Amino acid sequence: MCCPCLINARNQRRVQHFKQHSRPDPRQEEIPGEDSFFGIVLEAFCNVTWILQMGTRSAVRDRYSIRGSPWTDFCTAFWCQSCDLVQSHREIWFEEYLMNQSQGGDVNLTDAPTKSNV
Repeated sequence: MCCPCLINARNQRRVQHFKQHSRPDPRQEEIPGEDSFFGIVLEAFCNVTWILQMGTRSAVRDRYSIRGSPWTDFCTAFWCQSCDLVQSHREIWFEEYLMNQSQGGDVNLTDAPTKSNV
């Protein structure tokens, strides 16, 4: 997946699912459908997906008690979209990993986010 709007929609869906259900999203690897329509429109016509990324980044910071501010959310999402997407994905993935481990699940470490597969 190489479209920032789709990756952001997936991150957003995963963090919202954690917030609402306190467990990983069973659809975490699916490409978002209706969740990403607005992002696709913004990306295709205006190249401003970073606006949506700011909200996702803020939600991730709040959930994991990461220092920052709306200003740093803006700067990261605007100046380095890929950094923002990877950082959010890694934080969410780590919680999914720990939760799965604590429940006795088998987590394949090859699924861990790296530079080559995010």
